[in-house]
Amino acid sequence: MRSLRAWSLFLLVVAGCGSAPAPTTMPASTTGLVLTVTYRDDLVDQVHINGTTMVTARKFGPYDVTPTQLPSGKTLGLVFDASDAGGVMVCGTADSADRDGTGTHDGFGGHGSTEPTHLAGCGMYTLVGGQVVDGELTLDRL
Repeated sequence: MRSLRAWSLFLLVVAGCGSAPAPTTMPASTTGLVLTVTYRDDLVDQVHINGTTMVTARKFGPYDVTPTQLPSGKTLGLVFDASDAGGVMVCGTADSADRDGTGTHDGFGGHGSTEPTHLAGCGMYTLVGGQVVDGELTLDRL
């Protein structure tokens, strides 16, 4: 089931980057969440998404993508089983990397700062069986 969700996530991320919105590409009976994820993409190298459903206590993720794969303001689609209908918590983090191997980061401290960028955020959403709902997830500086 986890590999099915990971594959679905990949397909939905790719669909979210196109001109048509992701919900139009899913069958009518899909239980899903389409998140618009926003963050300072010029400051990060990696975005991590994970979460859990409240009713079935299923955990999902981490799904790791780059800002090129999921630019800020674009959508990320998550597909669930209809039995997961109810509350779902989705969290995300975004981190900078030591791009040049010198131990410095291009984070909030400015170019050459030793302080890495770390953005995070969580959201609670309500899944409806057989429907795709929209939500927003903002990753901010801690």
